[in-house]
Amino acid sequence: MSDETHPKRSEATASGVVSQHIVGFIGPPGWDDPSPDEFARLTGVSAIGMTLDLGEFDWSLDRIATTEPTLVEAAVTLAGRGACVIGIVGTPFGWAGLAPRESPRDRSDRIASECGVPVVSAVAGMLGWLDDLGVSAVALAAPYYDAEWCDRWAKFVADAGYGVTSCVSMADVGIAEPLSAADETHWAPTPEQIERTVIGALCAGDADAVMMSGAGARTLGCLDRLRAATGRPVVTSDLGLYRAVCQELGIADDVGIWHDSPEHL
Repeated sequence: MSDETHPKRSEATASGVVSQHIVGFIGPPGWDDPSPDEFARLTGVSAIGMTLDLGEFDWSLDRIATTEPTLVEAAVTLAGRGACVIGIVGTPFGWAGLAPRESPRDRSDRIASECGVPVVSAVAGMLGWLDDLGVSAVALAAPYYDAEWCDRWAKFVADAGYGVTSCVSMADVGIAEPLSAADETHWAPTPEQIERTVIGALCAGDADAVMMSGAGARTLGCLDRLRAATGRPVVTSDLGLYRAVCQELGIADDVGIWHDSPEHL
């Protein structure tokens, strides 16, 4: 793991929450994860981050499926540095490689048992948000996923008990070429690209809500825009993780982004 772990605190926060807690975020390899800074600004809770060091990493789902031991190491380190809750950033790090009938919560609980503090993953937060909304049918937006990732992600969500009406990427809606690992622009879609992908997913299959995966697709600044464009609740990887962390801290009700209107609780 990278040893560049920095405490972060925001002087001005969106929620007005005052807390002495420290939250730890485990970020994917090779990425400057904005989660600690964003979470501190949103909640007023201090946050620290650690980037997974996985050596030569090919970003295949099969490789991600082998990373649980490294996630444990990172969680133990963050807990040792004062984190009282740990969030795993990056949707597939919570579900790739799970055994049949296992849930993302099972993986988080295993990691928590090793580090001694609660652990939540982005995907567990996303699914928990769907459950709180009472969603049964969901359209999947996956801005930079390739066809294999879309297929396996859609199968996972369906196997978890949700009706999947579509799974759509930027390439599917004609606003980007299929993903190339060498093209970093794919990993940071703009709000406009995110909106078009989310709308495309709903157009491809009407649903109770849209769920968007991909931690590189940042939605803290455009969630209201996505809700207005679709007329549906929109559940996203980054905010699903933040929401789950806030629930563990007991401050979710204090963060207004989750409940600006009753249907988005």
